[in-house]
Amino acid sequence: MSRNPAFFSTRDPTRITGFPGLADDLAVYKRFADRLLFIPFTDVGQYLHDLEIICHCLHRYGPNVLIYLAAAVSDFYIREAQLVCGKPVPPQLVSDLYFESR
Repeated sequence: MSRNPAFFSTRDPTRITGFPGLADDLAVYKRFADRLLFIPFTDVGQYLHDLEIICHCLHRYGPNVLIYLAAAVSDFYIREAQLVCGKPVPPQLVSDLYFESR
């Protein structure tokens, strides 16, 4: 599935088969798509910084705002040379792992 929000805007919900309820969900998505803000990030530090600023700006709206956070592990990878195979990783080494954006 595409990360591009426009992916859904080009799909005709009347032609979706084999996924009960998906057409209805897609129609609801289209109704509210302009209320979603997709923010890309490349590392956890940037993500946390952006999240802090967003929360600060939206705080004045109180309970009338919903912040939905979603990120996928598949968005990051570890180079094969950095992978440890065959034995557990000691906790002191975990802090030295860095994820790189694909």
